[in-house]
Amino acid sequence: MRLKYIFLPILLVVFIFALIFFLRGLSYAPPLGLNLSISENISPNVDIFVLDQFRKTITAIETNDDFFPQQKGLEEGTVYGFRVIDEKGDVSMSVYETFIANGPDWTGWEIGRRYYHGLRPSNYTVELIVIKNDMGIITARTNLSSFNLYEQRAEFERIIINKCGNLTNEPLVDVDGWSRESKIGKCAANVAVEQKDIYACDVLFKLFNDTGVQSGECIINYAIITGNTSICDHAGMPKSRGFCKAKVTGDWTECRKVSCDISCKFESLEIQQDRCILWYALEKGNATLCNEIKSDADDMKEECLKLIK
Repeated sequence: MRLKYIFLPILLVVFIFALIFFLRGLSYAPPLGLNLSISENISPNVDIFVLDQFRKTITAIETNDDFFPQQKGLEEGTVYGFRVIDEKGDVSMSVYETFIANGPDWTGWEIGRRYYHGLRPSNYTVELIVIKNDMGIITARTNLSSFNLYEQRAEFERIIINKCGNLTNEPLVDVDGWSRESKIGKCAANVAVEQKDIYACDVLFKLFNDTGVQSGECIINYAIITGNTSICDHAGMPKSRGFCKAKVTGDWTECRKVSCDISCKFESLEIQQDRCILWYALEKGNATLCNEIKSDADDMKEECLKLIK
């Protein structure tokens, strides 16, 4: 009997929590959508675009992330909403809610009730619907694709292994002085450029037990190929970021422009800047740059002059 009285309250608590989660799940489910009679009248003066949670214009979204359809160009007072059409032309997401336009030049951000998310991986069309009574008029369209990030990353890793995996059989350093790690990094950079995704450099530790050389080479080569110095910000330490930007721009003073991060607790900013200059001087075979080294640490200036001469 005592066990009975002990377990009954426990079961009641479990039931209450289960009921709360169930009801909460129902509250997040989108409504059935407005029952509209749909026609079409595309306007050249109206534009539709999609933003992500960071207010960045996108054409693709991870399946679990929220996306926010937006419009520009509708006259003030116009009632409108959005719907999503799949590749077969079927409605994947109805017009769940309506907005009122603030004018053609309005640059705000309609967040709404965050109904738009959970699209399965595929290609879609997002439509801007102008609403008049129970009539819906398609006024503009834009394309949007959805992807599963886990599946995308897994496929990406397979591509890297297929294209670069054979390089693990290369000698540590070949007869021309090229290291195995450097070759893998450059190969991964080419994959990154093809796929337009720096993830190829980030995943090298997982795939090839990278010590840092491979990913460093990958980031630098990716930045050089694309001419995009912002890629260099993915490099680990200030000296690496500066060296990367110097190689992309052909300007050694990028080594002096880097700022501190947590690594400066272990190696001062001046030393890192000078080591960046040392690397760049060796890369270019420019002994004059050795004189730009200010620090006395590790006899860098002397080492620079000795190695270049």
